[in-house]
Amino acid sequence: MWDISQNRRVIFGEGTSSQIGLLVKSFAVSRVFVSTYDVKSAGVKSIIKNITDQGITAYADDSIKGEPSISDIDRLVKVVNQNECQAVVAIGGGSVMDAAKAVAMIATNGGNVEQYQMEGKPVTKPCLPLIAVPTTAGTGSEATRVSVVYNHKNKLKKSFYSPLMIADAVVLDPELTFSLPTDITVSTGIDALSHAIESYVSLNATPYTEMYGLKAMELIQENLPRCVANGNDASARSNMMLASFFAGCALNAGIGLAHMIAQPLGGLLKIPHGVACAIYLPYAMQYNVAHSTKKYCDIARVMGVKSSENSVAVAQEGIERVQIYLQALKAPTKITTYLNDAFDLDDAVKTIMGATSHIKCNPRIVDADVIRRTVEQTL
Repeated sequence: MWDISQNRRVIFGEGTSSQIGLLVKSFAVSRVFVSTYDVKSAGVKSIIKNITDQGITAYADDSIKGEPSISDIDRLVKVVNQNECQAVVAIGGGSVMDAAKAVAMIATNGGNVEQYQMEGKPVTKPCLPLIAVPTTAGTGSEATRVSVVYNHKNKLKKSFYSPLMIADAVVLDPELTFSLPTDITVSTGIDALSHAIESYVSLNATPYTEMYGLKAMELIQENLPRCVANGNDASARSNMMLASFFAGCALNAGIGLAHMIAQPLGGLLKIPHGVACAIYLPYAMQYNVAHSTKKYCDIARVMGVKSSENSVAVAQEGIERVQIYLQALKAPTKITTYLNDAFDLDDAVKTIMGATSHIKCNPRIVDADVIRRTVEQTL
């Protein structure tokens, strides 16, 4: 059985953000909430003007500067409801889009974030129409039904999701990524690579997710280094925008060990998500390799291994290629620089298990001891 959530409309190409005004108008709304990373950004200002030129009132907010917290979401829901906004436009990276998905959902379903995140409150009503406009190439949030939110009360960074939360429309304009700093280009790109790899070996993988995952890997392997070398390489930026979206589609299959650690540990130590994924991806691959050898051989071939064999040796060479690739991008291998005096390994393991123990699609069983051993290797 498959259960695939897919955006209803996807618009791709340089300059396509100029169509957002007409796209919002197609939803027959007069007031829209715009969640973005910076209202003063030239690209964002252009999009907002594009919306208001259609006679639509836009209420813009750029308060989401990092991963959203439960208080952020609850506050923005009030803004949306008080201004009677009828749709939501998210312009930004994964944090902005995750926040927008949560806001669009709670605005119609009621309640607060903790009820959905910690108590499993079901999403029963359609969300406000949502248009996702990514400005980074990595999180794939525009393609997923998931919102990741930091809970400052219990220090958990935990997701909640529903098929109803997926964006109605996505606008993939690579021009919005041309000005990305190198470190964000790298960290978000590696995040996309980890999505593609972990979803490909997931126990819940399907031909649908495998197709998207493999294509995402191919595009990232070739184009991320080009983006680092030249941020204005339009072709490379376009391919990375597609790769991020494809990897997001592949996430219908779920995540694995690298994300199981990276997501909550990132919240605990304030490690950027893509950086945490870069640190733990090779460890996750090594842990799983004997339990999904053929698929890791497929990954090895994408990474340039010239062999048609499906053996542990070929799979291991693929893992080494991934490590070399990450090293070339100067990705970190340890969490040392993010540690603080309050860090306690026992507490960290409990936090990770508390946030991700429900995830059962990793190729090899994961328990607290596995989490502990893996984190220890990065200290």
